[in-house]
Amino acid sequence: MTDKLNQSMNETQNNEEGAKYTVNIIDSPCGSGKTTYAMTKLLTQKGKKYFYITPFIKEVERVADKLGFFQPHDFEKGGKTRGCLELLKQGLNISTTHALFTISGNEFLNEIKKHGYTLVLDEMLDVSEDIKINHNDIVDLEVLERIVLPVEDFGIVNKGINEYHGGYTQVKNLMNAINKAEVYSFKCKNENICLIRQFSPDILKAFKEVWVMTYLFKDQIMYAYLLAHKFDVKFHYVKETTGNEKFEDKNFELIEGEPPRSGTKYKGLIKIHEDVKGSKPLNAIGEKDKEAKDKLIPLSSGWWKKHSTDKEKMQIIINNMHNYKQNYLKGKSNLTMWTVFNTYQKIIERDGYKKGFLEHTSKATNKYKDKTCLMYMIDKRPNPKEKLFYKIMGVTIDEARYSLGYLVQWVFRSAIRDNKPISIYIPSKRMRDILMNWLDGEM
Repeated sequence: MTDKLNQSMNETQNNEEGAKYTVNIIDSPCGSGKTTYAMTKLLTQKGKKYFYITPFIKEVERVADKLGFFQPHDFEKGGKTRGCLELLKQGLNISTTHALFTISGNEFLNEIKKHGYTLVLDEMLDVSEDIKINHNDIVDLEVLERIVLPVEDFGIVNKGINEYHGGYTQVKNLMNAINKAEVYSFKCKNENICLIRQFSPDILKAFKEVWVMTYLFKDQIMYAYLLAHKFDVKFHYVKETTGNEKFEDKNFELIEGEPPRSGTKYKGLIKIHEDVKGSKPLNAIGEKDKEAKDKLIPLSSGWWKKHSTDKEKMQIIINNMHNYKQNYLKGKSNLTMWTVFNTYQKIIERDGYKKGFLEHTSKATNKYKDKTCLMYMIDKRPNPKEKLFYKIMGVTIDEARYSLGYLVQWVFRSAIRDNKPISIYIPSKRMRDILMNWLDGEM
């Protein structure tokens, strides 16, 4: 199987005329050996040029040190982006962060094609984002001929004949996005014009091979993006073969196909807090208030935006978090990991757990692998505009699975990545049910 797979890796040639563009996914749980496989086999094949992307600078440095890859440094003019181009021109193996992977323009793409680079992504890219600019400003920009909107209700936005020299940050960001990437315009709520910035698929198509290492890839936006742009997506997973007790000495092979997506194997390791009759209910804050006038979903981003200034509600959350950690788990501060939408972190953080904050979008890091007491204080959902955008492109985003993808990625930053038991407080009933269904094999 391994020999056949290595042969198929060599046959995936994205930049040849008439080739079908393929993206290979290594979809395996966190801590299962993906990075070890990449370091020992995927990134070490003779005769290949590599462009390795990871979210963390320490991982960039580790690959550079161990495999002799080069890191982009500031060039005389153009900073690290220009430095990256100079490395490409020399056909050198490169390791860098997601933040620097903003290459665009023919000069970059020509060098990637010329040297036949293989792209290896440690975790998915942020391939699209909602450009937050209101309808009237978009219309004004078109009237002033600074942008050209598509004739149809959906399509790519182009640069107008007049330059923009103002100081309005949102407009500057929009003009920059139009210059560097594809910006799409479409009709959204109330017939307003909405804009989405999307990573150019031409960049992925420039590489001879593309590999993405992640977990539950089908539940992530990048999968919808690949389907929308008609990429051929091939799944693989890593399997341990031989080795001793030391993880770095284990051997792994790549198996073609999709691994099981349910979380049944982790059910005995995750203890989810459930309120007990007669005790103070900690989950009530995540239940839908039938008497509430608004229709906001408890602990969603909209709920937090409205209620973050409600001192009474915020104190309930603070008390619940303290109660869970101290009284239910008798947890130590250094073993605690928690999250909320970044904007509201300072509002609810308190001594005893504040140092354990980890962004809810965090992936790839193993800095928190000793944490056993977890608190997940949000209801995570896809951006409605982004969801509509992909629907127009012919791809439906499953909200529950999208939420599960983020939750599981966050949970797997903790001790469970080493198959150690954890406890978690998830007051959102919806998120709690999603995790339970996954553990029961129902998702």
